[in-house]
Amino acid sequence: MTEFESLATLLTLEHTGEDTFTAPTHGPGAGVERIFGGHVAAQALLAATRTVEPDRAAHSAHCAFVRSGRPGVPLDIEVARDRDGRAFSTRQVTVRQRGTVVFEMTASFQVAEPGDDWTATPMPDLPGPDDVPSGGTFLAGLPTLSVFEWKILADHATNPGSLDAAHPAWVRAVEPLPDDPAVHRAVLAAISDLGSVRGTMRPGFDLEYGTFTGASLDHAVYFHRPARADEWLLTTMHPLSNHAGRGLGIGRAWALDGRHICTWVQESLLRRN
Repeated sequence: MTEFESLATLLTLEHTGEDTFTAPTHGPGAGVERIFGGHVAAQALLAATRTVEPDRAAHSAHCAFVRSGRPGVPLDIEVARDRDGRAFSTRQVTVRQRGTVVFEMTASFQVAEPGDDWTATPMPDLPGPDDVPSGGTFLAGLPTLSVFEWKILADHATNPGSLDAAHPAWVRAVEPLPDDPAVHRAVLAAISDLGSVRGTMRPGFDLEYGTFTGASLDHAVYFHRPARADEWLLTTMHPLSNHAGRGLGIGRAWALDGRHICTWVQESLLRRN
């Protein structure tokens, strides 16, 4: 790895109370002034999972990025048990850094139930990971994201511009992960935030605006089917709307066998400088 912690380290939570935890952040360095929001989402979802019965799996997480987190400063995570029903549990998660709220999440968990297995969005017919060169250019200069490996399919970009393409891409965690499905859902939450600001821009946005401020505002991810986050996943994201300094986009991920794994929707800040 680099000077930054491994993914396993970032996902190690310390239990400090009945429903409270602390979590590490990557160390400062390489000009990185804020932490990757996807890491915080993963840590918050794992904390929430620790407070539900083991027969309940996360099926959705709704995230609000309140403030930018700072590298090298631990996170304090507090989970509120909003509801425990016969089939569903709901948790509210608040993440603070030095007493200031930086992130909030509402997560919902469900007992496994039988039901239809259908999707309206089959996997796109795109080159597989073995047919795509390693080492995409997107965010390659941020070592905090070196815990992920991605292969960008730049020739199939849905929002071309002067910035490097972010989607579609094959993505996986670099290091092997434990078999715990909750860990893989947490890492999927982090993967869903990779390139999501870029994915909310209309085609050519950056060509017109040049320099701009971009940041995640809110993010919702829905987990449809289980999958390993340390195996290749095809991710796509399409912009839906740009207005009033905000962008909205929808993303999806598929496993190598074609199963539709998860869907996410993000609203981003796209402010002209």
